Amino acid sequence: MIFADKIIQLRKERNWSQEELANQLGVSRQSISKWESGSSLPDLDKIIKLSQIFDVSTDYLLKEEMEEDTSSPFLEEPPKFSKWGTEAKRKIHKVSLEDADLYLKAQRKYAFKIMIGVVLCILSFFSVICISELAQQRMLPLSLEAGEALGAGSLFILIAIAVVLFVTSHLTMNQFQYLGKEELELLYGVEGIVEKKKQEFHSTYTACIAFGIMLCILSILPPIFADGFSAPFIEIQGASIQVEAQRQGLFVSLAPALMILIVAAGVALIVYASIVQSGFNVLLQTENHTIDQKRADQKMELIASLFWISITAIYLLLSFWTRNWEYTWIIWAIAGLIYSLISTYIKYFKS
Repeated sequence: MIFADKIIQLRKERNWSQEELANQLGVSRQSISKWESGSSLPDLDKIIKLSQIFDVSTDYLLKEEMEEDTSSPFLEEPPKFSKWGTEAKRKIHKVSLEDADLYLKAQRKYAFKIMIGVVLCILSFFSVICISELAQQRMLPLSLEAGEALGAGSLFILIAIAVVLFVTSHLTMNQFQYLGKEELELLYGVEGIVEKKKQEFHSTYTACIAFGIMLCILSILPPIFADGFSAPFIEIQGASIQVEAQRQGLFVSLAPALMILIVAAGVALIVYASIVQSGFNVLLQTENHTIDQKRADQKMELIASLFWISITAIYLLLSFWTRNWEYTWIIWAIAGLIYSLISTYIKYFKS
């Protein structure tokens, strides 16, 4: 029995008309008619609501032929043997439509919080520049020292708020950590619905990435224009006189702050779209969330902890020994390159 037939059967068992079912779901009668004729499928939210109204599982609605299900949320694969001859059992976590819906909604909220946090971190420098420059231009009733102190205070406040957003959002997503680490099996019909939602988001994702990159590139324009306006000359009786007022104009002074503001807008679009898109990839196990990548990530966890502890120790020892703190930071750049090479090797040759 297909989805359309089940909707008709369940509706008639309750002696409901299409109009009555539509009212309970908050959709039009035409939508119910399309679902029952098989010409379209409801969205993920509506399928879950249908299962609640009819008091059946989403798996029942989506499966054409119901099979006896196991009570465990895990499926055990047949034993596999590693190259050392030891038996290696793997558990595959089953993901229901409700699980997928809950995760995707949480992922959007997580993306929004991370986006706001990143923007606040960027804007913290914007506030420092704005307050300091406005105080210097006598546009705020503050001395230069007071303006700098207020700017520094706003910087720490914005960063503190951002840290709170980062911590709380990560704690909220802890319940879904298994999705990024374990092998998944989407129950019947879930993969198609998640793929459909990913396709619907694709145009938004493309636009956000494109506009975000464009804004980051265009952010250089304010400093360029400010440089052009910073030293205008007026010819008066053969003498070149630099106009001081224009050189120290508000636009010139705030050009770096305007650049940061544009960058913040671009980064916000990129961060939000990328995190939402990664949610679909986690469920579908595509791109950077494939099964092989998960195995590689598990191997890298121990390596990463040992590697960065060692690098930190080397950095501190070398810095205290040489007293050349202005040069020893290069260790982190070199370490990042080495770590990338190790990660690539593990991913492509050891997974």
